[in-house]
Amino acid sequence: MKKTITLLMTIALTLALCCGAFAESYSVGVCQLMVHDSLDQATQGFVDALTEKMEEAGGVMMYGIPEYRLPKHYVRDLVKAIVGMGVVIKNNTEVGKDISLEEIKAASDTVFLDTGAWKQPILGIDGEHLTQFGLNFLVEVKKFMTKQIGKEVLVCGGGNVAMDVALTAARLGAQKVRLVCLEQREEMPASTEEIARAEEEGVEIFNGWGLKRVITAADGSVTGLESMRCTAVRDENGRFNPQYDQNDTRVFESDCIILATGQRVDIDFLGENYKAQLQSPRGLIEVGDEANTKAAGIFAGGDAAHGPSVAIEAIRDGGVAARSMSRYMGFPLVEKHETDALHFDLDGVNVTTAAVEKDTPVAERSLNVEDSTSLTMEEARAEATRCMNCGCYS
Repeated sequence: MKKTITLLMTIALTLALCCGAFAESYSVGVCQLMVHDSLDQATQGFVDALTEKMEEAGGVMMYGIPEYRLPKHYVRDLVKAIVGMGVVIKNNTEVGKDISLEEIKAASDTVFLDTGAWKQPILGIDGEHLTQFGLNFLVEVKKFMTKQIGKEVLVCGGGNVAMDVALTAARLGAQKVRLVCLEQREEMPASTEEIARAEEEGVEIFNGWGLKRVITAADGSVTGLESMRCTAVRDENGRFNPQYDQNDTRVFESDCIILATGQRVDIDFLGENYKAQLQSPRGLIEVGDEANTKAAGIFAGGDAAHGPSVAIEAIRDGGVAARSMSRYMGFPLVEKHETDALHFDLDGVNVTTAAVEKDTPVAERSLNVEDSTSLTMEEARAEATRCMNCGCYS
């Protein structure tokens, strides 16, 4: 058989692509979806090769999530386990530049596309080129550890990435970190815990402000951001459609503006022919229920197919794609289902308070040490007894 080539930017696919039977798999771009897909396929006999644009495999889990949120030794240990199962990872190789999708498909039985969401959205405000992209800031954070960050950092965005950017800037030594977003406090997409953590460390949050223009000094240096009042984030149908009061403006002084207003999917790596064939009306890769695309033997999932989302959804797509690809090549996977009756612990289900991770005191938090410690095995076992519908204690 030809190689099974997987284009991914998430570790989940590596786990799913590794579950075939005596066929070769080839994955490109290693993130959470890729890793999980490859592990699944490797355990079934596929020989995988993964092509990764960056120096290390792991995608956003390696580069876009701060060390204090996800220590990188966890990602490296997983990648090491995959390599130990016979998977070859080719780093510093970019699809669409160093190798084309046509070349990959010609050498493969199946291809999986999941290149993540790494592209900066263009907002169209004056002076936007003078700002920094939040995801790039997180990727390049080590560079900022060796040079001075701005004294007054302004982060734009209301999601968890914006919280990560703001916290990272604060821990890098910025004298003041402020965050502005369109949403009111109760509308912010960031989790309540992440918002609270940012405020614990001195990040000031200003709700209900949209971006108007970057303000500069005579020498071209950034001095601040002019914003305008956001009167509504969504329309009557719930669609994202911000409305502004152009007469209600405010200037936020800053010498470093970081935009964390979201990421976009870039499918230009497909090339003209495949892009025309696979692109959905939303500018993503169009897929069916089994992760199949309009091109025979090509599958897709994760952000590339559904838009920016969370890692666990990419991991799910990795499993779906692995089973579909294996079935396409003539090796359907037999899924095991529990037949025993569901059960629960009579004492455990009466415990109404959930166990929580222990946070490091604010004064002891840093860029390279995990903020929260996991439950002990004893605490985890006790927490598992609170489940009323598991069928087993996970």
